[in-house]
Amino acid sequence: MPDEPTPEATPAARTSRRMAWAMVWMMVSTVLLVAASFVVSVRISNERVQQFCALVVGSDNAYQAAPPSNLTPTGRQLAADMHDLRTKLNCPKDPKP
Repeated sequence: MPDEPTPEATPAARTSRRMAWAMVWMMVSTVLLVAASFVVSVRISNERVQQFCALVVGSDNAYQAAPPSNLTPTGRQLAADMHDLRTKLNCPKDPKP
């Protein structure tokens, strides 16, 4: 019976293996694409937070430089909120240009 093909040599088995490898490569490429998208979105988000921090730091520095007697109650509340936001965002002491 040496003329009979082995089960792994049949065309159906080869097609099945090819399909399995195609599925594996599709899953691997999908995982890599998702990971790359995540890295890019985190990088863009960090850049936006840095840009927003520059605005917050500039405003907070201006409010801290103004004498408190010149600020209205709304201005004092805004200054306090700006300082709280600066603290919550962990913004640096000096804005980056």
